[in-house]
Amino acid sequence: MKLPQPHLVKLLLVLLCALSLSGCDWIDNIREGFYKSEVQVSTPKRVIERSPVERTDSKNAPSDLPKSFNLDMKFFSQSPYGDWGLPYQEACEEASLILGYYYLTGKSPDIESYHQDLLKLIEWEEVYFGQYLHTSIAETAEMGAKYFGLTEYLIIDNPTVDQIKEAVVQGFPVLVPTSGRALGNPFFNGTEPFYHMLVVRGYDEEHFITNDVGTRRGENFVYPYDVLLNAIHDLVPEVFTNSEAIVKGEKRVLVIMPNDDDAADEPGTASAE
Repeated sequence: MKLPQPHLVKLLLVLLCALSLSGCDWIDNIREGFYKSEVQVSTPKRVIERSPVERTDSKNAPSDLPKSFNLDMKFFSQSPYGDWGLPYQEACEEASLILGYYYLTGKSPDIESYHQDLLKLIEWEEVYFGQYLHTSIAETAEMGAKYFGLTEYLIIDNPTVDQIKEAVVQGFPVLVPTSGRALGNPFFNGTEPFYHMLVVRGYDEEHFITNDVGTRRGENFVYPYDVLLNAIHDLVPEVFTNSEAIVKGEKRVLVIMPNDDDAADEPGTASAE
């Protein structure tokens, strides 16, 4: 018997609710496709003469940048086994930096090796900074230099779309501090983070391609250019007592680069002096 249209709609809604309550995440699997980049991994071209930090606006953008680009980066979320309690809940800076380090050094660890790297870095932070909850872009750069030996980096104030593009085309991951709630990521676990860091690994004609460590669905996750740029806010001290103060943070990003000898130190072996 053919059901009237309203009954079909109600039946579909009941089925969807039942599937959701049963723990089935197939709806999210479908939604995820709308946020995933299909740009194939690309080979960096370290031939652009000017540093990305020297770009000030799109008028000076190089004409030879490809229309799309995507670094071949490893991905793990900041919660490798799905535990979103502490310390993983506050490990976005560490996870983003580790993924950048893996890319620059050609490492491809398994999930448990990554997990141990994450915990060791957090332990180091507690000694070096006195806390691990949040680090600014400058502190994240310092962490990369002191812990991983990534001494070649650029901090770009008020970054433009083309500055970020130029960095990734040259094979340089870009770490981006944000007001997490301004990103509008539908897959963040529970409450969206006030302060959140992710990695830009590429772009297409409308989006930045990221490794967003704040969700297990964050590999090749795309954000429109304007959404990500508007969300950029560096850490300010007030965030430790008032999370909403993140919107006062300056717009700046961290470009990490391989050392001149193309090799960083083993984790934890760089000088802490």
